[in-house]
Amino acid sequence: MNATRTDVAADPNVLYDERPRMFRNAPFAFVGALILVPLAGIGVVILLVWWLKCLTDRLTITRGEVVWRHGLLARTTTELHTSGIRSVRVHQSVTQRIFDTGTVSIFTSGDQPELVVKGLPHPQRIRDLVDQHS
Repeated sequence: MNATRTDVAADPNVLYDERPRMFRNAPFAFVGALILVPLAGIGVVILLVWWLKCLTDRLTITRGEVVWRHGLLARTTTELHTSGIRSVRVHQSVTQRIFDTGTVSIFTSGDQPELVVKGLPHPQRIRDLVDQHS
């Protein structure tokens, strides 16, 4: 299942489909990288790597699964069935709360999270969707 934004509207089973956000997740780091742009292109390299990382990561929630895809050349896909999810933890710093982004940790069993995704928009919505469909 490789859902894009247009697929989300067409597929009623896809409840959430987002990538991490650059500016909204870390606005001070983003501005700092912009300030470094005139200094030998260091800021450009930082922004390019950060952009590629955000572009190649995607969290999709359907009625029965949570799917995390990560990576550009080497790809990792983690699929969790919502029935096996024990809890969802959301962490937001002050700036992340202002911009409505955060870190989502999903636990299936044990004390260590099965999946940790940083910088996703609307993290409370993610928690609510998983709770509703588990």
